Amino acid sequence: MKQAAIIIGASSGLGRALAEAIAHTGTDVIMSARAEQELQILATHLRIRYQIQAEVIPLDLATLTTATAKNYVDQCFQKMPHCSQVYITAGIIDELDKGTEAVDYLPKLMQVNCMGISYVMNACCQWLQNRSANITLISSIAAIRPRGSNIAYSASKIALEYMALGLRHHFAQSPLRIQVYRAGYMETALSRGKKLLFPVAKPERVAHVLIKNRHKDTGLVYVPVFWLPLSWVLQYLPWFIFKKLKF
Repeated sequence: MKQAAIIIGASSGLGRALAEAIAHTGTDVIMSARAEQELQILATHLRIRYQIQAEVIPLDLATLTTATAKNYVDQCFQKMPHCSQVYITAGIIDELDKGTEAVDYLPKLMQVNCMGISYVMNACCQWLQNRSANITLISSIAAIRPRGSNIAYSASKIALEYMALGLRHHFAQSPLRIQVYRAGYMETALSRGKKLLFPVAKPERVAHVLIKNRHKDTGLVYVPVFWLPLSWVLQYLPWFIFKKLKF
């Protein structure tokens, strides 16, 4: 049976890499983000190259409510009723999100990185709860342990993780799989040229991991995998050492 996937955040980075990789498997795609023009160009490319159905439905997580999220998800499944995969890679950061300034950025970052995504995820669950399907969310290694930079961003990601993993438990007896990936540094326009403490992963390689695991009940996964042992170190590192780290 023909498969279909929804990709939110498909205009750049990991979302764009996912759209290309999923289309390569012959899977139809619905792509969403704010940048509609870029998505239309990508959709045309995917239709021509892979002979699939590629649709664009614009979405702005910053303005979503429960009602508009439901309308968006209903529109997706009406357009592609055979959809059984949802990937949410969208998210924002702000370089001024640090120290006491974090509270100023909390509403925006929480809305885009947590609330808006949670509204969409909840609506998708209603459609997919009785299907063999996956909803895959991208979190961040910033959620491992609180630090002085990206405070509001980290808070939004850990809140999203708890929401997703709570729904995973709720639907434990369902064929629906809810997956969360804590992603490490990835090669993007923001990371290019920066000196980072750990290696940077290519979005294409991360996309390959997500697609490979789409039929597994993975729960919380680190990608690239070397972040798993590093997370243990960071979590249990004594405070007198951790407070000196800058990453």
